[in-house]
Formats: sequence, C-alpha cells, structure tokens
Amino acid sequence: MIFKTLFFDTVASTNDTAKEYPVGTIIIATTQTAGRGRMGRSWHSVPGNLFMSAVVPDFGPQTPLLSFVAAVAVAKALDTFHPTLKWPNDVLIGGAKVCGILLEKSDNGVIVGIGLNVAAPPQAADLLYPVTALNGALTAHEAAQRIEKELGILIDGVIRNGFAPVLASWKKYAPGPGEKMTVRLPDKTITGIFDSLDSAGRLCLRLSDGRIEKIAAGDVFFNKGK
Repeated sequence: MIFKTLFFDTVASTNDTAKEYPVGTIIIATTQTAGRGRMGRSWHSVPGNLFMSAVVPDFGPQTPLLSFVAAVAVAKALDTFHPTLKWPNDVLIGGAKVCGILLEKSDNGVIVGIGLNVAAPPQAADLLYPVTALNGALTAHEAAQRIEKELGILIDGVIRNGFAPVLASWKKYAPGPGEKMTVRLPDKTITGIFDSLDSAGRLCLRLSDGRIEKIAAGDVFFNKGK
C-alpha cells in the first residue's frame, strides 16, 4: 500500500483528523493537544515525539488484528534498537514502553494511531508502565518514513496472505512461551504463564490449575523473578 502523507502543525488528535480522509492517508502532526490511548486513557504528547495516524482498509471480523500489524511495522522500523513487543500492541525498548498504538473503526476505514517517543518519554504520575524514548537517535520524520514503509508492506501482505504471517512475526518480537505475567481485566486480575496467541490474536494464558484463559483485551504486566 502506498500512502499519501499530510502534515499538520497542531491537531487535537491525529486519529480524529484521519477520520476525515480516505484509505491510504497518513496524518502527522507536530503538536497534539488531546491525544488518547487504549481504554480511553490520555496520551501524553511530548513535543518532538511522533504523532501519526494511518487510514487503512477494514478487514471485517479480523480488523482487531491490525493492532498486531501496526506493532510489527513499528518493531521492524526500529529493528536497530532491538525492540520487543508486549501484547496486544505495545512496543518496548529495554523493557520500557516506547510506542503505543490505538485502533479505531470509522466510516472511512480503520484508523491506526501510532505514538512514538522519539525525543523524550512523558513524565506523568498516571503511567501504567515504565517508559523510554529514542532520545533523538531518529527524528520524528525519519521514524515516520520507516513506519510508513513497513506498514504499507505488511498491509499488502495481509491482503494477499491473511494475518497468519503477521502473527508469526509478532511472536518473534514477543516474550516466548513460559513467560510469567499478570493481566489486569476490567473486572479481575489474573496471573499465569504465556502459552501462545490464537488465530484471533487473543492472549492464551495458562493458569495454575492448567486451564487456558483466552483474553481479548487487558493490560499485561511481566512478573520478573517471581
């Protein structure tokens, strides 16, 4: 997929702006005043970081798997920084979050929002995870070009071959089976061992009694040394 990129000085949210444009458009803003993350959380838009949203095709029931497409695209774009991926779509460097992804359906397609800490990490009291940044090793423009290229290649691949190759790539960047983790759900918190992903992208967590819990949405925390 070849994207047309539009640049804005200031927007409330690149995802909201992207809803006004057709599939194949990327919105990049220098400043974002009302960015948001998953589950309605605020996204702290530090000046100098990358705020971009891509309008991509709707894949029907499989559309949620675009989160994995976006995460793999960012990981490939940052390969020289040795990134890892945390379910469902966080990109980590050195175990700390460097990028967040927000998927939203719209009348014009699916909006893939990407916030990458290029210049500096946010400093806020309400952050769920440790955060990091590229600290200027790339400019926002350079990072955007890399992500745009990888995202286009992966979307074309999904159109031809489906999502299975993307999920296989995601697993290469993610913790291996046997990793201990806690998942915070809206109504409970569960702890277990990462078993696999299923074909729908759900996290398969092996519980202490041997049962497999399949999780479609939640916040994952690694249990190092436990």
